Amino acid sequence: MRKMLNGLATAASVCNSRQRAPIFLVLSLLLLAAERSNGQSQPPQPTTVNDRLWAWAHDAGVYNGNWGLPGPSRMTPVEGAAYLGTKNVIFIRYLGKPAPPFDQYVIPFRSMSRVMWSITGANGITSTEEREAVFRLVAANPNITGVFMDDFFHLAAESSASPQWLAKNEPPFPVELNLELPQARKLTRVDLQQTEWRTGDYRSKDFTVATSIDGATWVEAGGGRMPNEAGAAHSVTLPGNPTRFLRFRFLNTHDSGIKSSRSCGLRALRLWSDAVEVDLKTAKIEASSTFPGHEPSLLIDPSSPSVASAALSPAALQAIRQRLRLPDRRLDLGVTLYTYQLTPRVQSHLELCDIVSLWTWKSEDLAQLETNFARLRELAPHQRVFLGCYLYDFGNNRALPLDRMKHQCALALRWLQEGKIEGIIFLGTNVCDLNLETVEWTRSWIAQVGSQLLTQGR
Repeated sequence: MRKMLNGLATAASVCNSRQRAPIFLVLSLLLLAAERSNGQSQPPQPTTVNDRLWAWAHDAGVYNGNWGLPGPSRMTPVEGAAYLGTKNVIFIRYLGKPAPPFDQYVIPFRSMSRVMWSITGANGITSTEEREAVFRLVAANPNITGVFMDDFFHLAAESSASPQWLAKNEPPFPVELNLELPQARKLTRVDLQQTEWRTGDYRSKDFTVATSIDGATWVEAGGGRMPNEAGAAHSVTLPGNPTRFLRFRFLNTHDSGIKSSRSCGLRALRLWSDAVEVDLKTAKIEASSTFPGHEPSLLIDPSSPSVASAALSPAALQAIRQRLRLPDRRLDLGVTLYTYQLTPRVQSHLELCDIVSLWTWKSEDLAQLETNFARLRELAPHQRVFLGCYLYDFGNNRALPLDRMKHQCALALRWLQEGKIEGIIFLGTNVCDLNLETVEWTRSWIAQVGSQLLTQGR
C-alpha cells in the first residue's frame, strides 16, 4: 500500500496545480485508510481451537496459603501452560512478583506461541516503572503480542457505590479517617459497617473514635473491634456533647497470610443524634491513606460518578495506545472485566481497549453467563472478547463444581465456533499441580477439542 501511494504521489507531482489538488485529496484519504489498517490489531490468524486458548499465569507460589486451596503450588507459568496443553500465556504480576526488569524471567516464555504481559497487575497495581519495563520487554520479544490490565476497574458490585477499601495496600497504621460536619451536632451514636470486598480482605479490626468541637481539642469517645465478617456492623455510643469534628483511627487489620492488602476498609458510616440520623452529604471527609476509586467521600455521598474509577484514566490509555505501535507489529491492549462490573460507567475505558476478558467471580453466577455476555456486547460491541474460565472458585474459596466447569467450557467452545469470542482463558497455572478435578477434566477437554478447525471469526 505504501509503495503504491508513493507511486501515485510521484505521478501527481507532474500534474498542474489544478489537477493536483483532487489527486492529493484522494491520496490523503488512501493514506489514512492504510494507516488505520496498519494500526489495527492483527494477531496471527489461528485455525484451530487450541490456537485460541490461553493460560492465565502468575509467578510460582503466589497463591500459597490463600483462597482455601488444598495445598501449596510450585508450578511456573510455562509449566502450567504446558500441563494444560495450551501454547499461549497471559502473564500477570502478582504481589509485585517478579520485580522488573524482566529480561531473564521472560526467557522460558519464548517457547510459547503468543504471550501477553501485564502493565496493570493483580489488584490493579501499576506504576510508570513497571510499564516502561514491559515496553522494553515487548520490543525485544516478538512473540509478545499484547499488554494486559488486570483488576483494572475500581468498583465493586453495581448495587452500591460505597467504598470498600479505606486505604492503600499495606498502609502505615493507624489509618485516620477525619470527618467535619457543617455545624456542631449532639452526636449519640456512630455505626460502622465492615467491608464486603469480594476477596474477603481489607477488613478493619481495632479502632478508636475521638470528638472535637473546634478541631483542636479532642475527647476520646470510645472504640472497639470490627467483626471479621463481610458487611457486619459495629456501633459505638457517643457522649452526646456538641461535636463538629470526628477522628477515627483504625489501628490494625484482620487481613492475614500473604495477601497484598493488609489494609482496612469500610462499607458504610452513619451518625445519629438520638433517634435522628445525621445527613452527611454536606460534610467533609478525608483519610490518611486512600485507594483510587474508593475515596472516603463515597461513604457520605454514594452517588455514582458517570465514569468508573480505574487504575489508569482514559487519557492515560490514549497515551499507552501510542506505545502499542512497534516497528514490526502492533500490540493488543487487553483488560479484565468482571460480570458484576457490567455498567455503562466502564464504556469510555473499554472503547480504548482491543480485548475485553469477561470473568464470573462466583461460580453460582455462571448460570447467568449468557445474559452477562449479552450485556457485555451492548457495552462493548466492537471489542474482541476473551472468555475467562476459572479452574477454581476463588469467589467462594472452594473447589469449582465440575458441572459448572463443563458449562462454561461448552458455552465458550460454542461461542468460539460461532465467532462470538476470539479466545478462552483458563485461570490459572498456580492451581495446575493441586490435583483439582476441574484441572484434570480441562486437560482432557483441551486434548479432545484443541485440534478442531475453526471457520468463524478472525
